[in-house]
Amino acid sequence: MFIGLQLWSPFGTAFTLTATLDIHPDTLNTDMQGRWITAYIRLPEGYNASDIDISTVLLERLFQVQWGEIEGEVLMIKFDAASVTGYLLAKLYHLG
Repeated sequence: MFIGLQLWSPFGTAFTLTATLDIHPDTLNTDMQGRWITAYIRLPEGYNASDIDISTVLLERLFQVQWGEIEGEVLMIKFDAASVTGYLLAKLYHLG
């Protein structure tokens, strides 16, 4: 899966940053009982998770964050599980 995000930065400044990403649950399926897919984003030393503009975070370049908060040095965000699993199943179906 792809997660894109933007940090608050001076206008016109672009750079690449490698962050740690942990997504739960580890397995997605059609029988999921949970409502959310939760992702935890930890930035490298010298960067602050509160600098992430949550409105710019996208999962698979399609799904916006439904909820998010900073927990210490980690940004915890949630995506709608039904939407994401439906999209992934449709994508797999079209691949044959």
